[in-house]
Amino acid sequence: MPTLLELLYPPKCAFCRTVMARRTDNGLCGPCAELLPGAPLRFAPDGVPCVAVLAYRDQAREAFLRYKFQGQRVLALPFGYLIAQAAAEEWPALRFDCVTWAPVSAKRKRERGYDQSEILARRAAKLLDKPVILTLKRRDTPPQSGLPDVQSRRDNVQGAYTASDAARDRRVLLIDDVSTSGATLRECIATLKKAGAQSIVCAVLAKTGLQEKTSPGTDFC
Repeated sequence: MPTLLELLYPPKCAFCRTVMARRTDNGLCGPCAELLPGAPLRFAPDGVPCVAVLAYRDQAREAFLRYKFQGQRVLALPFGYLIAQAAAEEWPALRFDCVTWAPVSAKRKRERGYDQSEILARRAAKLLDKPVILTLKRRDTPPQSGLPDVQSRRDNVQGAYTASDAARDRRVLLIDDVSTSGATLRECIATLKKAGAQSIVCAVLAKTGLQEKTSPGTDFC
């Protein structure tokens, strides 16, 4: 039986926004959950293992834009769950002892009201039962999304991050929202290594240029 809260405020799928009979851990309706990849999508910026939950396209992209730019912070609950699930499946021995994130600048956080990657990291860390620590700070630079090519994105983030001593001798799970060129992850990884991190693995919500499992003639929804 649905709870009173679910009757008053019926849950909607994070992707297609269909009203669901019951709230699910991953925030998705049955058809959308069926279209998730059977395993994390793997890539390796500078040789560091990284997994992505989603390919950045169609309804997954639309859901992320609602989360990042339209203030729908509640989507961090299912998104963080998906990241935690992917990390736990990829590294069952949990090759990390803490969780951190690729932060936005202080200026961008004030303007938006929140740091989208921080919220994802805190949600995932809670589910993984690992401490979440602030290891990185970013100076203000133009948004990566507005830059035309890979080289300009790399130049934009070069030297943009500094790391605290909190990363020293830690096995770090680094979380970011979306990876396009990989420039942000590479810079964060390099900064954490310089700060003495023992090892680093990464997880992102979505990655551009990846293909997920789909049904013929069906959009990812």
